Amino acid sequence: MKLTDDIVNYGLIRGLHQGFQRMIRGYDDTAMWDLANTLDVYLEPIKKYCEQMIEEDPKNLNPKRLKIMRRTLELMEKYEEANIKDVLHHSDTPLDALWSHIGKNITWFWD
Repeated sequence: MKLTDDIVNYGLIRGLHQGFQRMIRGYDDTAMWDLANTLDVYLEPIKKYCEQMIEEDPKNLNPKRLKIMRRTLELMEKYEEANIKDVLHHSDTPLDALWSHIGKNITWFWD
């Protein structure tokens, strides 16, 4: 029973510690353990943003922005269809293409 209590207490303390880190720095140490997973957290909101921009009023959307949003969704689809073995620890993958595209066009993702 003591070991279980220690594990629960450790998890609680670690959770509080990481929560405090996120509050102070905006991220916790787990971001440094696996940056790929940390960046993956942002893909879903970016996808929803692109879909929303295209659906809301595509006729009044800047043509270049529309093209960038559509290309982002295409690259996300390729990444989602890719085999995890083909994405991790390799160059020229769908994930590389996606993040390169987003980075190159980052200012088009702001209203």
